Amino acid sequence: NLPSDVEEYGTTGDLVEEIAQFIHNNCEVPTFFEKLLPHVMLFYWVYERFPFIPYLHFVGGTGTGKTTAMETLGSISYKSIDTTGSLTIASLFRVATTWRGTLLIDEFDHVSDNSSEIISFLKSGVSNRIILRTEGDVKREVKAYIVKSPKMFTSENPIDDAGLQSRTMVVRMQKNKRRLPLYKLSEYHEQAEHIRNKLLLWRLRNLNTISLKEIKYGFP
Repeated sequence: NLPSDVEEYGTTGDLVEEIAQFIHNNCEVPTFFEKLLPHVMLFYWVYERFPFIPYLHFVGGTGTGKTTAMETLGSISYKSIDTTGSLTIASLFRVATTWRGTLLIDEFDHVSDNSSEIISFLKSGVSNRIILRTEGDVKREVKAYIVKSPKMFTSENPIDDAGLQSRTMVVRMQKNKRRLPLYKLSEYHEQAEHIRNKLLLWRLRNLNTISLKEIKYGFP
């Protein structure tokens, strides 16, 4: 999912409100996260300016809308790409290093036999740390990767790795209590595209204005 142009968004507050309404209209998340996630989306669009990234993990049983929530956020996140279909550890390293966008991983606890390697990959991907891997069947070579990028994933159960938990915001999903669209029609895709275009302009205006000195000790 990429922008097609740049579009004016008004103020940052206006953009936050539009993102919040888009999320509300297309998925159901806990009230706290309905307010927080629009700001997470802004953060993902300028993530390079920060030394680390928090992930989003949607947890819930069948029918709780965790995949819908991830897809909704993914449709407006920075350079999102669904990696579930070809989920191998080698492809994850290459895609994360080359694409530098938001990786979406659905049903994390079912998609791969290499879950421990993927957990290590995720733990390494929150910062600018260089990861060295030995690759090649005939000629073995050491290759360097930087896999820092936003990531969202879903699973039925929480991940019990403490290191990954400390890098993740867990959104616990429940059965929907209100009516939501069953299908993503053209209107949905058009709205998502307009929001991506506005977020691109917001990124261009704000990326180089962020000063970590001002938030060295966090916010009051």
